[in-house]
Amino acid sequence: MKKPIVVIPCSGIGKAYGTICREAVYEVVERRRPNEARTLCLGLLTKGDEEAIELLKENPCISVDGCAKKCSYKNIERMAEKIPISFTIMDLFKKYKYLNPNEFDLGTVLHLEEGGKRLVHLLADEICHEMDRMEEKDD
Repeated sequence: MKKPIVVIPCSGIGKAYGTICREAVYEVVERRRPNEARTLCLGLLTKGDEEAIELLKENPCISVDGCAKKCSYKNIERMAEKIPISFTIMDLFKKYKYLNPNEFDLGTVLHLEEGGKRLVHLLADEICHEMDRMEEKDD
């Protein structure tokens, strides 16, 4: 059996972008790639949980961050054997020039509107595409 890819979103507490990241990761881990992907709470890494750190050391990782602080990436980078693949919400805006965060309603941390849901699906698409690329590279 192939090693699972560990996909870790930022906490983004109180931020719609953090909610978008978490929802995209849940979309991948629970619905699109349940047998290929896992996630864990970023807080476990920050507190030094041995089981979480071991999971990172043994498996490839993808970080998903809502802002330029890249908390997920920085924590994974500190603990993992290999540097993680990184996604941020801003990467989506750069790649998909037609997306303008000022032109649609993301929603709130508690309730995403259509704009936020659209970003969730695009980000989940990007994560799955990267997982495919990682698996091809391993073959």
